[in-house]
Amino acid sequence: METSPNGVGSPVSAILVIDDDRQFVNYMSQLPEYVGYSVHKASNEEELLATVNEFIAAV
Repeated sequence: METSPNGVGSPVSAILVIDDDRQFVNYMSQLPEYVGYSVHKASNEEELLATVNEFIAAV
């Protein structure tokens, strides 16, 4: 398993953007229990880009 380049050790695999709540629930129910994730719900495209950029900066 790869860890983030900053050496913190938090695994990062993907940024997933889902606009539909039911699709999100279906996707999350298929993940193994040990997979950590964070949820960001953006109300518009600018907010989404800010969240993604913030995530990338943290990694």
